[in-house]
Amino acid sequence: MGVKNIQANIDSKLVANQVLGTYEAKEDNMIKYLEIAKGLVSGFKTFSVNQVPRSKNKKADALSKIASTSFAHLSKQVLVEVLDSKSTTGKEVTTVIEEEGPIWMTELVNYLKEGTLPADEKEARKIRLKARQYELMEG
Repeated sequence: MGVKNIQANIDSKLVANQVLGTYEAKEDNMIKYLEIAKGLVSGFKTFSVNQVPRSKNKKADALSKIASTSFAHLSKQVLVEVLDSKSTTGKEVTTVIEEEGPIWMTELVNYLKEGTLPADEKEARKIRLKARQYELMEG
């Protein structure tokens, strides 16, 4: 016994035309799949391919998406780690090495501490804008 005649309904126009020989398979993986399909087709007395639009094949499209989904990566274990102490226990501290004389942040620190700005209008504007990005702590 066995199947002698088969009709394949395919929702991919590209695949249907590649199997029928209307389109040429160019990618290596598609060429391999096409060779396998042609080998399987040769075992039947008659073989036909019908291209069915996806809009008329929604159930089969949904089933194919579910079938191609692998759930092997999902684990049924739930791992819990109990922490004895908080991971954020203290403030982050940066070491500051003071240099003699004015440096790039001298005017910025003066503005944050005392509110004093340089006499030059452009420099004063730069300091006010830059000061928004900083906060003076315990200074």
